[in-house]
Formats: sequence, structure tokens, C-alpha cells
Amino acid sequence: MHSVYYHPACYTSYRLLRLLKEDNLLGKVNIINVERMPHLSVTKRVLTVPLIFRDESPIYGGPIDINVAKEVVLGKTPKLSVNDVQGAVIAGAADSAAVSSLILASGSLAPLAELPEFIAETTGLYFDDEKERKLREAIEIVSNDDGRLYEESKHKFMATLVFNKAREDLYLGIDRKSPDDFLSWLVAKVSLGRAGVPFTGNVSAYREMAEEMHRYYVERKEKIAERLQKEKSEIEEFMRSFSFPTSQAQP
Repeated sequence: MHSVYYHPACYTSYRLLRLLKEDNLLGKVNIINVERMPHLSVTKRVLTVPLIFRDESPIYGGPIDINVAKEVVLGKTPKLSVNDVQGAVIAGAADSAAVSSLILASGSLAPLAELPEFIAETTGLYFDDEKERKLREAIEIVSNDDGRLYEESKHKFMATLVFNKAREDLYLGIDRKSPDDFLSWLVAKVSLGRAGVPFTGNVSAYREMAEEMHRYYVERKEKIAERLQKEKSEIEEFMRSFSFPTSQAQP
């Protein structure tokens, strides 16, 4: 049986669960709420949601096509052809707050070179007949970037993080949007325990990034708030009527 790792505040997770419910497929998949199990980001390497596992292996997630995801849940192996490898890699990375934060913190796409499984599952390459060749191409693209692709794509990672910061504040019922708030949030998002916390040479780089995120938010705050409130209302309406199959034990 396949497993779907989801977060109740993720709009793509919501769309996938809604499709599975409408098609009476919830009984064919384990549904796992990562909100209740934050350690899964480490133990299962859940760096994006929704994320579909086959047995113990993540195979499809992030910016998914929900109809492809439905096929995967049914145990089928969809045939995908990823023509724009570079674009797919950037889109997959930008869909993950965790990975976007690591990229911005490093100031390069280099972290992606060490995440080949993440690339395969968020681009659809897992189901591409030329998976191995295209995955090597993807690794070469991010490893050999001279900074131009990073600069071209930087705004996408920043948008992901700003929306995530605003979304978390909305759900937590707080309103902290100063540059210092963005700084502490960015450090928390990048770090795990003490690993990654900038106590020495790169503090100024983090502060500069936080100030840039703050400016991005201020310029768009009304549109961001409107979109997130609409998203939240739609998800909450669905979740009120959502129930898991009685045969599935939920963590």
C-alpha cells in the first residue's frame, strides 16, 4: 500500500485529499499527517508535501499533478517525460520551504546536488524512462551553476519563504513581520538544533536576506493576506467534513 504524507495547511495536500475522497480512494492509501510528526522531516526525509511513498521510498511529491498522483496511489506507474529538466528542478525546490531556505542560506543551488532523491520525486523524473540520464543532467546543472541560474531563480525561493512565514503567522494567530522577525524565522527554518545557526561570519548575509524578504512582503502584503485567507477558509471547510477510513490508524 502507498502512503501519502500531507500537512493540513498545505493547499496541494488538500487538493489531493479532496480528489481521493471524491473518487473513494482513501481506503487504498495510508494518510499520514506530518503536522503531528515533525520528526519525519529527518527520519523519513519529508522535505516537501504532499509526498507519496511506495513502501519505504518517497516517489512523488511537491508540485504534483494530482491526476498523476491518483495513478500512483492506485499502484500504477505513470509515464512522464520531463523535457525541461532545469525548470522542473527549480520548480520542485521552490515548492519546498525547507529546501528554499537551504538554497538562500547558502547563496547557491549547491545544496540540491546532494539531494538527488528529492529531485527525482519533485520533478517526476522517478517515472521518466530516462530517469538516470536526466537526473545526472539535473545534478550537473545545479553543481556547475556559476551563479546566474541562482540569481534568476532567487525570487521564487524567496516568494515561497515569505508566503510560508505569512501562512504560519496566520495559523498561529500572530502578526510579527519586522525585519528581525524574518531574520529569526529564517534562521529557525534553515537550522536543525544548532546545526546551521549563524553565530559567526555569515550573520550579516542572513540579515540582508531577511531584510529583502521583509521588503518583498511589505510590497505584497494585501495580496498575500487575501490569498492565504481564502486558501485557509477553503481547506478548513473541507477538513471539517474529512474523515479517515476506520481501518487506518492515524499517528
